Amino acid sequence: MVADFISADYSWMTSPDSKQCTHILFKAGKNFQGYFSNEDVLRHACQAMDLLENWYPTETHVLVFNNAPTYLKQADNALSARKMSKYPTKPGRPFVGVQRNVVDKSGQPVYRTNGKVMKEKCPKDTLHCCLHRMLYNEPDFAEVESLLEVTCRAQGFQVVFLPKFHCELNFIKQCWGHAKCTYRQFPPSNSEADLERNVIAALDAVPLCTMRRKGLDGKQAMWANKRY
Repeated sequence: MVADFISADYSWMTSPDSKQCTHILFKAGKNFQGYFSNEDVLRHACQAMDLLENWYPTETHVLVFNNAPTYLKQADNALSARKMSKYPTKPGRPFVGVQRNVVDKSGQPVYRTNGKVMKEKCPKDTLHCCLHRMLYNEPDFAEVESLLEVTCRAQGFQVVFLPKFHCELNFIKQCWGHAKCTYRQFPPSNSEADLERNVIAALDAVPLCTMRRKGLDGKQAMWANKRY
């Protein structure tokens, strides 16, 4: 697998002399090097910010990431409505979440066939159906920053996350799609060195015009944001 940063102005993130870059190659899988965790994301972001500060200090940089749990992870001690108990938590017995009981017309709880109280999900547009939902919508809980945002802000960089459901013709997809297409054109090989060399060559072959293709200007982006 490959992780890298890319710019619509400069293509893949490298120093002007191409001696420094931010691409990371790793063997994904539980029997190999694992998967790209949040800790890896933070280290990678710091590597990118250091490169930008060193070689492009006069420009304003905004780092854009996918809206995925790996990037959105918060600190373990961050405020969480799901982990907030209704009453003081007893030592050694953490209470996770505040659920809503199903009640009948008389207000009495409805039980399952196994004798346990039935639970139900909160309606989508209801803000005060239970303590969980009330806390979830409070600014202190809703505006908790991710570890990635905290790390980047500490170095003076802004972070933007793509919408959870976004158009597949976006900048990132155009780039990876072209690289994958190029990679498949290389002859099959059992050599790890050949495969790694082919991956790097496929990434380097992505032209800047392809990265920008289907891109929107500011006015179009505002329309798309309101529309979707």
